[in-house]
Amino acid sequence: MSDNSENGFLTPVYDALIDRQLMAGIPRTFGIMIWVICGALAFMQSAWFMLVVGAIVHYAGAFFVSKDPYFFETLKLSRKYPRYLGQ
Repeated sequence: MSDNSENGFLTPVYDALIDRQLMAGIPRTFGIMIWVICGALAFMQSAWFMLVVGAIVHYAGAFFVSKDPYFFETLKLSRKYPRYLGQ
Protein backbone atom coordinates (compact mmCIF):
# COMPACT_ATOMS: atom_id res chain seq x y z
CA MET A 1 0.00 0.00 0.00
CA SER A 2 1.34 3.40 -0.93
CA ASP A 3 0.24 6.79 0.39
CA ASN A 4 -0.72 9.43 -2.12
CA SER A 5 -0.73 12.90 -0.63
CA GLU A 6 -2.35 15.82 -2.37
CA ASN A 7 -3.40 19.09 -0.74
CA GLY A 8 -2.51 17.76 2.69
CA PHE A 9 -4.83 14.75 2.51
CA LEU A 10 -3.55 11.18 2.67
CA THR A 11 -5.33 8.59 0.58
CA PRO A 12 -4.22 4.98 0.67
CA VAL A 13 -3.88 3.42 -2.76
CA TYR A 14 -3.61 -0.34 -2.83
CA ASP A 15 -1.25 -1.84 -5.38
CA ALA A 16 -3.88 -4.36 -6.46
CA LEU A 17 -5.97 -1.51 -7.85
CA ILE A 18 -3.26 -0.02 -10.06
CA ASP A 19 -1.01 -2.94 -11.01
CA ARG A 20 -1.52 -5.07 -14.09
CA GLN A 21 -3.03 -8.54 -13.64
CA LEU A 22 -0.37 -10.85 -15.00
CA MET A 23 -0.48 -14.62 -15.29
CA ALA A 24 3.01 -16.07 -15.64
CA GLY A 25 4.35 -12.75 -16.94
CA ILE A 26 1.67 -11.99 -19.55
CA PRO A 27 -1.77 -10.39 -19.31
CA ARG A 28 -4.44 -12.76 -18.07
CA THR A 29 -6.73 -12.52 -21.12
CA PHE A 30 -3.86 -13.06 -23.56
CA GLY A 31 -2.61 -16.08 -21.60
CA ILE A 32 -6.03 -17.70 -21.47
CA MET A 33 -6.55 -17.08 -25.18
CA ILE A 34 -3.26 -18.56 -26.40
CA TRP A 35 -3.33 -21.58 -24.10
CA VAL A 36 -6.95 -22.46 -24.89
CA ILE A 37 -6.25 -22.29 -28.62
CA CYS A 38 -2.99 -24.23 -28.35
CA GLY A 39 -4.52 -26.79 -26.00
CA ALA A 40 -7.48 -27.35 -28.31
CA LEU A 41 -5.22 -27.84 -31.31
CA ALA A 42 -2.78 -30.05 -29.41
CA PHE A 43 -5.24 -32.36 -27.70
CA MET A 44 -8.13 -32.48 -30.14
CA GLN A 45 -6.17 -32.72 -33.36
CA SER A 46 -3.07 -34.45 -31.98
CA ALA A 47 -0.84 -31.60 -33.11
CA TRP A 48 1.54 -31.80 -30.16
CA PHE A 49 3.93 -29.25 -31.65
CA MET A 50 1.30 -26.61 -30.83
CA LEU A 51 2.33 -26.82 -27.18
CA VAL A 52 5.82 -25.73 -28.22
CA VAL A 53 4.34 -22.96 -30.38
CA GLY A 54 2.22 -21.87 -27.41
CA ALA A 55 5.30 -21.74 -25.17
CA ILE A 56 7.16 -19.62 -27.75
CA VAL A 57 4.21 -17.21 -28.11
CA HIS A 58 3.93 -17.04 -24.31
CA TYR A 59 7.62 -16.19 -24.00
CA ALA A 60 7.34 -13.52 -26.74
CA GLY A 61 4.33 -12.00 -24.98
CA ALA A 62 6.22 -11.94 -21.67
CA PHE A 63 9.15 -10.22 -23.41
CA PHE A 64 6.91 -7.50 -24.88
CA VAL A 65 5.10 -6.96 -21.57
CA SER A 66 8.41 -6.62 -19.73
CA LYS A 67 9.31 -3.75 -22.07
CA ASP A 68 5.86 -2.09 -22.00
CA PRO A 69 3.18 -3.24 -19.53
CA TYR A 70 0.39 -1.89 -21.76
CA PHE A 71 1.67 -3.46 -25.00
CA PHE A 72 -1.41 -5.58 -25.72
CA GLU A 73 -3.88 -2.81 -24.88
CA THR A 74 -2.03 -0.49 -27.26
CA LEU A 75 -1.98 -3.19 -29.93
CA LYS A 76 -5.72 -3.71 -29.52
CA LEU A 77 -6.38 0.03 -29.84
CA SER A 78 -4.13 0.32 -32.89
CA ARG A 79 -6.22 -2.35 -34.61
CA LYS A 80 -9.44 -0.60 -33.64
CA TYR A 81 -8.36 2.98 -34.50
CA PRO A 82 -5.46 2.63 -36.99
CA ARG A 83 -5.68 6.19 -38.30
CA TYR A 84 -5.18 7.85 -34.91
CA LEU A 85 -2.13 5.90 -33.80
CA GLY A 86 0.09 6.60 -36.79
CA GLN A 87 -0.68 3.72 -39.13
